[in-house]
Amino acid sequence: MGSFRPVLIAMFAALGLLVPTATAGAALTQAASWQASTAYVIDDIRQPTTPNDHYYKCTVAGTSGATEPTWPTTPGGTVVDGTVTWQEDGAPTNWITRTSSPGTTGLAVDLTGYLYLYGNDGLEPLSVTIGLEYRKVGDPTWLDFYGTGEVTLTSSSRKPLRWSHKINVAEEQYEVRVRRVTPDETDNKATSNINWTQLKSYQPDTADYTGQKRLAMKIKASAELQGQVDAFNAMASATVPTWTGAAWVDAESSNPAWLFLYLARGKQIGFCGLLSLQYQPSCHWANETNNPGDVFKGWLVFDYWSCRISEDWVLHRF
Repeated sequence: MGSFRPVLIAMFAALGLLVPTATAGAALTQAASWQASTAYVIDDIRQPTTPNDHYYKCTVAGTSGATEPTWPTTPGGTVVDGTVTWQEDGAPTNWITRTSSPGTTGLAVDLTGYLYLYGNDGLEPLSVTIGLEYRKVGDPTWLDFYGTGEVTLTSSSRKPLRWSHKINVAEEQYEVRVRRVTPDETDNKATSNINWTQLKSYQPDTADYTGQKRLAMKIKASAELQGQVDAFNAMASATVPTWTGAAWVDAESSNPAWLFLYLARGKQIGFCGLLSLQYQPSCHWANETNNPGDVFKGWLVFDYWSCRISEDWVLHRF
């Protein structure tokens, strides 16, 4: 007996998104804090030890004084600090802004990096505060993305630090902005590198899955993944109508004739079903493949560009 290779040619409808779209990230930086008795060069940027939402640029190089100066808040105002002259340089502009995909119903921010301090007794904890806000595109008001708009991360390990947070939102397009609040470290014993690795936009899936089995996949530490899963293997079975010789019965079957007929009638691909397909050729094929070892274990091959099928294929031998 020859073997059979059923081939179904059909057209698929576009499916809604199942995987979140993502945007590339960037390193989060913040101006370092002023330090006493320290040499500064022209164009160095610093902020007060108690942040006041202003940056200051060194316009005359020199060495800072022993005590912190009174910082001017008038735009362009200057102050002499030891032999250094500082000029007010505007508000912090270290927000990094990303825009979600249209029709987003969920937003997720992923942060990664390294955070630790070399102390006298080994690695010690080090913390950094990150600001997170979001708004609808075109809305003037920014909203807190997490808690009161900030999250403090702490670590004392040289292993990568990972943090992720997701919120559900009304279906719109959004802007999300993230910044480092804690000043950059100047201590060479400290490692404080935090990156905004990606913004993920979750969109609703509007595809029609009537008559189809859907499976969900959950992967541990999914924030580390990029792109898509290359391969997903599973043992699956399907209940399909089979002809007993006297009646149609729904049962699990590995007979390629019944599987082929099930697909051809449009149970899986409803818009391209051939409801008028006669079952006699399939019954003939099924009877020829009813031997215990002669079962279907493979793939049906689909072609996107045609929706035509011939009953002759059912009996075609290869």
